[in-house]
Amino acid sequence: MTSKKSKPRANPVTGGIILIPLIIGIAMIFYDARSALGWLLAVGSLTGLVFGVIASLSMSLRTMSAFELICILVLAFGGLGLFLRSLRSQAREEAAA
Repeated sequence: MTSKKSKPRANPVTGGIILIPLIIGIAMIFYDARSALGWLLAVGSLTGLVFGVIASLSMSLRTMSAFELICILVLAFGGLGLFLRSLRSQAREEAAA
């Protein structure tokens, strides 16, 4: 029997140690919502966690034709535009009310 050695983690920032300041920050926010230190801890550790997860991703795309790439980009940015337009119209309705 052979066993494969697991690949060492590329980015240890996403480990559990980043959750300690996040939980402390959230507790400080619940105690006093105006606590700048609590907001700094919570937002900073959440940002570090998101960037750590993104940095540890490994993606590979198959080869595709220019037509497939253009279709993917048009649909993605078209959906983004529709989403942003719906937010804009909702903001106008709330301002008028």
